[in-house]
Amino acid sequence: MKFLLTLQESLKIHSKRNAFFIDGTYFTYGQLDIKISQIRYAIQNEIPPSEKLIGLVTNDDLETYAGIIALWFEGKAYVPINPTYPIDRNNQILKLTDSSYVLDSSSDSAYKTKFKVLNTNTSGPVVSQSLKPNLNLGEPIDLAYILFTSGSTGTPKGVPITLENLNGLVRALDRDELFNLKPSDRCLQMFELTFDFSLVTYLPPLLYGACVYTIPKNAIKHFYIFKLISEQELTVLTMVPSIIQFLRLWRDPQHFCTIL
Repeated sequence: MKFLLTLQESLKIHSKRNAFFIDGTYFTYGQLDIKISQIRYAIQNEIPPSEKLIGLVTNDDLETYAGIIALWFEGKAYVPINPTYPIDRNNQILKLTDSSYVLDSSSDSAYKTKFKVLNTNTSGPVVSQSLKPNLNLGEPIDLAYILFTSGSTGTPKGVPITLENLNGLVRALDRDELFNLKPSDRCLQMFELTFDFSLVTYLPPLLYGACVYTIPKNAIKHFYIFKLISEQELTVLTMVPSIIQFLRLWRDPQHFCTIL
């Protein structure tokens, strides 16, 4: 798919630029590319080609984002699992998707007793250049990920998102003049990765070589966003109305950003 090729190119073109700012630390596109390659190597050696739906524990770290891209590059889809949710609910979701494998950057994964866990927070060999052309672009109908409803009224229900759905999203944003991202942009990513709109806040910036600023899970979201705007001078903010209302109380003519 086209967005995967663009993403692969962006990793190379912007290798020295910052890709993520996570919990006070910058990570370059080069570092992201290395981590993606290490996870791809593990996937190629430990997960059978027939396994297409892989659980992904959505920690706030470079390994989690690299895991998403590595799965796409290997022709697989991810099933995001919020580590703060009850483990019984998460186990239920993984069983509903027949997921046997889970990517987890946690040092002691809570899922290793029931599933085959690949720890993405360990160093490993980088996939050799000779393997790079094996990038699996997939078909338009192939899945990119599956999101699940809260299940508050019964069993959680899965919503499949295809590669073509993501291509459509990228094309639509490309035509949106307000979303004209540049490599110099500093973009807020405030959403949990189990929330569909999170894709808008990290995928397009990575395609354009911009930097993504995330929110730690244990942070007070409103105040941490305020801190990022003030200290890191973010230029693109994609937020829900409640956060925007909170930030209206802040006035500083020296800082300018685009609020979407």
